[in-house]
Amino acid sequence: MEGEASSHPEQADPVAGAAPAGVQAGARDIDSLLAALEQYAERQVAPPVNQNVGLLEKFKKLYPMEFEGTFKPKEAGDWLKTVERVLTTMGVTDEQKEADFINLKQGSMSVAEYEAKFNALSAYATNMVDTEEKKGRWFKSGLEENVRTRMTTYKEKDYADLIETAKKIGKDVKEMFSKREQSKKSKFEARQASQGENQAGFIEVGVDFNI
Repeated sequence: MEGEASSHPEQADPVAGAAPAGVQAGARDIDSLLAALEQYAERQVAPPVNQNVGLLEKFKKLYPMEFEGTFKPKEAGDWLKTVERVLTTMGVTDEQKEADFINLKQGSMSVAEYEAKFNALSAYATNMVDTEEKKGRWFKSGLEENVRTRMTTYKEKDYADLIETAKKIGKDVKEMFSKREQSKKSKFEARQASQGENQAGFIEVGVDFNI
């Protein structure tokens, strides 16, 4: 009826706006699963002899379909459930994902990359990150040493602020090491040039002496 139709606000086109909350949550779960899969693969240093393909190749064979993105919650949900079944078949359990979270370190990743993996895997260790302070403490403990030591006095109560501070410090540390390497390179090149000039001088003196 006309009256009933006018009582409901017009719904925005989902493609034009942000993805529905269900899809956003699904996307986060997908990130969690893929991060866990990558972490699990990294631990397979000595796979069994009869395992002639890597874990990622095994995953592709069990489920070759790629997630291309969708605004339809059902499609995203169905894909996610299938991936979860495949990972369960491969032995990637929630306990392993929780262990991956506990052992997660920044290493050579940027702070932003580390944050993405941290947030994905923290979904499997909710009891460890159920407050901003606990989440911040875990995050800080896994930071690369040069970043972490510059944040020793930083309080973890505001997680979002801690992330931004870590990113800034991470950028500063990267620039510092970049300048240091550039300085070493410049000094080395200058030393090489100086040695080349000295060597050329010795040759000229030798030639004059023989004459």
